[in-house]
Formats: sequence, structure tokens, C-alpha cells
Amino acid sequence: MSTPASANGASHDRLTERLNANSKKIHKRSNAMLLAKVATLFTDRTLYGMAIGQFYPIFVELEGALRAAVESDERIAPLKPTLQPLWRVPAYEADLAFYLGPDWRARIPASKAVDAYVARLREVAVEWPLLLLAHTFTQHTAGLSGGRVVKRMARKYMHLPEDQGTAIFEFPGGVELKEAFKARLDAVGQGLSEEEVQAVLDEQIVAFEHNIRIMKEFKIGLLPQLRAPLRLLPPHVLAAAAALLAAVLAAVVYRRA
Repeated sequence: MSTPASANGASHDRLTERLNANSKKIHKRSNAMLLAKVATLFTDRTLYGMAIGQFYPIFVELEGALRAAVESDERIAPLKPTLQPLWRVPAYEADLAFYLGPDWRARIPASKAVDAYVARLREVAVEWPLLLLAHTFTQHTAGLSGGRVVKRMARKYMHLPEDQGTAIFEFPGGVELKEAFKARLDAVGQGLSEEEVQAVLDEQIVAFEHNIRIMKEFKIGLLPQLRAPLRLLPPHVLAAAAALLAAVLAAVVYRRA
């Protein structure tokens, strides 16, 4: 059975529902790559600062483009009230200054993957601003959804001061803001044709692919990776692992003897 369509040719399914379903597979890829690196990042404040710094230019470009789009495109304009509390650029600047010091801009590693994403955002902003919906949903809801977990982990493992180091994950309103943002996006989606909705869905995959390339390009040395379990695992787990390793080595030596 085909899905009923509205008068403008778009599906009755809400835009945010379609975005979530559309990204399910690639979202798993993205999360797997993030989880593979995040534990190591929590062992070194400077390394963590350099990692989040990779996304600073993305938010600068995206939020600048969105500010212009809500003023020039009447279909995107309804997002304006909920975008204001979502802006992350000042929060990134506060966190980067905390982790990397006053010269933080010079300490963020250059990245071809970041440059490519910035170029894509500039292209979209000029040629088809409607596609910015895909990027704001991908980038801003990531912080609204998983940011609370990352914030707790960052505070726990990096022993952060109460009021520093996690500004990018602090949103006024929390769940209420997320629901308000999704409702605005769905309202915008109701005015789009099916062709336009599909273009937004396709662009969402582009956004995830850029994220994955950025994470993949950010290299972490072998030493921090080896050091991560020693810093993050509870002492009793490390003791048990050491005992097990000692037993295995003893058995190997015994057999050789």
C-alpha cells in the first residue's frame, strides 16, 4: 500500500520521523566511530579540545548560513524562535578556550575533511538553503540527544570544574527545546513537496558522511589509546585484568619449561 500524500505531494509522515528513519543505518556507523575514539579523548583534555575543535568551523558556517536563511526564505523562517537557543558557536569558543588556552584557534589541527564540509555548507547556502534543514537537524539534535551523556562522561573522567568544559552540551530547556525544535521542523516539512523532502533526506546522508570523514581523519596516537583503559577502568577491574594476564603468562612459561 502506498503512503498517503498531502496536497503538495509530500508524505503525511512528519519530516523528523522520516529523517530519523532515513539516517538509522548511517547513524550506527557514526556512533560506532565516535565510541571507538571517545574513551581515549577523555584521558587528555588537550586531545579532547582538539577533537571538538574540528567541529567549530562547521557550526560557524552552518549557523551563519541559517541566520541568513531564516531572514530570506519564508519557509525556513518559522525555525527562527527555536534556533536562537540552539546556537553553539559561543559555547564552542568557551570550551575551546578552556581546553586549549587563549591561542586555541591556532591549536586546532587543520583538516581537509573539515574544509570539505565547510565548502559543502557554503554551496548549499547559496544554491538551495532549504537543504540546511538536514544539517541543522543532524548537528544540533546530536547535542540535544546524546550531549547529556557525553557531558556526564566528560565531567567524570576529565574531573572538570563544575562550570567549565561542557558548554557545547548545555541547552536552555533541555527536552522541551528538542521537542519544540522538532515541532517547528515538522511544520516546515508540511509545506514542502515530496521532491524537496527527498532532497533534504539525501542531504542528511551527506551531512553524516562528512561527520564520519572528519572523525576518521582525526588521528589519535597509540600511546593515548593504550593509556585510556588505565585511566578509565575502575581499579578492581584493572587488578582483575592484571591477575588474569599474570596467570596466562605463568601458564605459558610453565608449558615452555
